[in-house]
Amino acid sequence: MQAPVAIVKTRLQPPHSEIGKLGEMMTKSVREAIFVLAFIFSFNAVAEPLVTQEEASRPNEDISGFDRGIFPGPTIILISPTAKDVHGRIIEASNIRSPFRLELAFQPHGGSKIDWNTFKVTYLKTPEVPLTSRLVPYKTTDGITVINAELPPGTHQFKVEVSDTDQIPSRKVIELIVVSGPSGP
Repeated sequence: MQAPVAIVKTRLQPPHSEIGKLGEMMTKSVREAIFVLAFIFSFNAVAEPLVTQEEASRPNEDISGFDRGIFPGPTIILISPTAKDVHGRIIEASNIRSPFRLELAFQPHGGSKIDWNTFKVTYLKTPEVPLTSRLVPYKTTDGITVINAELPPGTHQFKVEVSDTDQIPSRKVIELIVVSGPSGP
């Protein structure tokens, strides 16, 4: 009667060679998963130039009349870098070291949503530089997030425009003042 018990035990426990193969397969799968995750996250570690050196060297556009008009659409918020000063529709962040985290949030009102087809970002130089296609890949559910945005030292002004699904527009100028030297840890 004990023989069948021994057979049952043998059938429940795989031979050591099978355990070894299983362990190797799991180790290989874990290594592959770590490699894939490292590959994916490595893209966020690379600085993303928002503008070229040539574009940055162009003359600034005059924005003195920009603060006119009523734009009651979605609220445009500069989350990062932290805004130091807000003057009407001009938001300023200074003492930025590149690369830096660039995060914009769009808050629609009255139950509407952001109409991403109206999203537009322009670098305010002469001539203007369209940046929308460079930023769309960083779209989130409620804004734009670039983990390692890079700009050369200097003052950079960007016009951000977006409407909600009720087609109510909003626009702001984001002024980023970048200083020399790499960002801190």
